[in-house]
Amino acid sequence: MIPLTFADVGKEHIIRKVGGNSEVRAHLENLGFVPGVNYNLILFIGLTIAAVITASVVVVVGSISYIGLIVPNVVAMFKGDKIRGTLVDTALFGAIFVLVCDMIGRVVIAPYELPIELIVGILGSILFIGLLLYRLKNGRKAIRLTGSGTTSCGNSSSHLDGGSQT
Repeated sequence: MIPLTFADVGKEHIIRKVGGNSEVRAHLENLGFVPGVNYNLILFIGLTIAAVITASVVVVVGSISYIGLIVPNVVAMFKGDKIRGTLVDTALFGAIFVLVCDMIGRVVIAPYELPIELIVGILGSILFIGLLLYRLKNGRKAIRLTGSGTTSCGNSSSHLDGGSQT
C-alpha cells in the first residue's frame, strides 16, 4: 500500500511502531475512514477547491510581494519562532498589513487608486531593509514590548517575588 497523504504516512509510521498489539493496530488502520465515503475523491475535491480559490484570488488581485517574507519575520521578532504561537498572529498581522496598504492606495490620490502591489512593495521593501539592519545590529534577539522590571500593568515585578510594593 502506497501512502497518498501526510496523514497516511503518519498513520503507517504509528502502525509500524505499535507492531504486535493487534487491537490498537486494527483501530489505527480504520482511523479516518468512514464507510461509504471515497477518501481519494474527497481529497481531490478539497485540493481542487483550494487551488481554484487561490488561482482566482491571484488572477483578480495579482501577486502581492513581500507578504510571505516580511510578515512572518516581523511577528517572529515579537513573539518568537514557535509556529503554534505565531500562526494566528501572522495571519492577523498579514491581513492588517494588506488592509492598511489597501487604504493607503485608495487615499493617496483620492479619486483614483494605486495598485496594492505598489504600496505593499514600497512598504515591504522599507520594512525589509529595517529588518535586515535590526538583525545585523542585534542578531536574532526578540523585541520586548514591556520594560524589563515591569509587568504588562506597569506594577513592579519585585512585588510578585515577595518584595516590597512601591
